[in-house]
Amino acid sequence: MSIMEMCECECGEMLEPMTYKQSASFVSVPTMLGAQIGQPGSLLNQLSTASGPSCPLPNCTKTMNIQRYLMPALPQVMTVSFTYEAMGAAAYDSNILSAVYARIETSFDVQGTYKGVAAPTAANLVGMLTCSQGQQGGPQYLGFFVDPATGQWGNFDHTSTEIVGTEWTAVTAYCTQQALQPACLFFKVTQICPPCDSAAPASAPPA
Repeated sequence: MSIMEMCECECGEMLEPMTYKQSASFVSVPTMLGAQIGQPGSLLNQLSTASGPSCPLPNCTKTMNIQRYLMPALPQVMTVSFTYEAMGAAAYDSNILSAVYARIETSFDVQGTYKGVAAPTAANLVGMLTCSQGQQGGPQYLGFFVDPATGQWGNFDHTSTEIVGTEWTAVTAYCTQQALQPACLFFKVTQICPPCDSAAPASAPPA
C-alpha cells in the first residue's frame, strides 16, 4: 500500500506530507479495547488517523492530527497486524479475546476509512492468522481462511485442516475457546461498481 500522511493542526498549520509504502497496517490492541467500533481508537480509526506531534507554532499548544491518504493503485489485499504491547499472558484471557474479536469489523468501505480513495471500495475479511502459547514455550500459529466457493471458514496448521463453519461468529467462538489471539487480518479489496440504470434508453446502433 502507498500511504501519504498529512499532519494538520486545528489552527491551520500543516507539516510537509510524508509518503511511504507498507505491507501491513498496525493496530494497538490496548487502544482498541478502550474504544467502541467507529469511535477514536477503534480498529478503523487507527488505520486512518493517529495523534501527531505538538503544533510547532509558538502561540499554539494543540496536538496535531495525522490523516492518512491511500494512494493509487489500490491493493488487492489489505493486511492489519495487531500489537499487544505489554499485555503479556493477559492477552490470552478469554474475556480479553472475546472483547478483541467483538471489535473486529469484518467489512468496511475503504473510501470511508482513508482519504484519497476516489470510489466506494469494499474490504471484506477473508483470512486471519492467530497465535497461541505453544506447548514448547514458543508461539504457535494457526490460519483461518474462507473458501469463496462454499463460504466455509477453515483453519490450517502445519499438518491438517478443519472446517469451522460459515459464520464469522463460529470462528471467534472457536478462537476464544482455544485461546487463540488474532495476529493478522486479511481483507480482500473490491471496487464497488455503480448500479446500472435499467431505465436508461439503449444507445442507437451506428449507421
